[in-house]
Amino acid sequence: MGDDSVGRKLVVFYCCRLPPSNTYSQERLLGYKKNLKALYLVHPSNTVKVLWGIFKHIVSAKFSRKVHYINFLEELKRELKTDRIEIPAPVKDLKDNNNGDPIPRVVRETVDFLKKNALDKEGIFRRCPKAETVKQVQDLYNSGKEFDYSLYPDMHIHALILKTFFRELPEPIMTYDLYDIIINIQELKEQPDRVQACKELVCHKLPVDNYLVLQQQWSCCIK
Repeated sequence: MGDDSVGRKLVVFYCCRLPPSNTYSQERLLGYKKNLKALYLVHPSNTVKVLWGIFKHIVSAKFSRKVHYINFLEELKRELKTDRIEIPAPVKDLKDNNNGDPIPRVVRETVDFLKKNALDKEGIFRRCPKAETVKQVQDLYNSGKEFDYSLYPDMHIHALILKTFFRELPEPIMTYDLYDIIINIQELKEQPDRVQACKELVCHKLPVDNYLVLQQQWSCCIK
């Protein structure tokens, strides 16, 4: 697939297009790992992260330094010339798994629940419900199953589910790239300047999908 930003040759594997693992030789597939200069794992699953967390202590430190997680394609553009790579739709747009909706189901449903049931309550994000009940609701979301909200009327459950979702994101909703800009905004002395800088940040520098998710989240915090 051409070269990367420093002229090294690229080999791309699309896991979404690979046949069942028992139909091809994995030894041949990974036969060139000794000559590997860098390995970029795009959209790594939690399973991949857990397994790598275990095995990276076994493989050589030299190889470990070659492995990089890429959570967003924008990050990949900074490393490679992605305009030369044919990126399949399942990789390019993970929203297909959510019927094209950029707002994850867990965010939309918990926010809707809190807007209907909790806007007049104080401290909904400070109380911790039973861990066992929270785990049940998380399992239902992770499995894609529907569930009866009348069985989980405690608003603190949904508040904690929402808070946990954002806490466990691989990258903050405001992104690492915007960190320095956010810090600089805090150093502005005049309030109108800070307001204008915040508006510029959110409306023009934040990725579109991040903006939509942030807008949905914010809507449950105001009346």
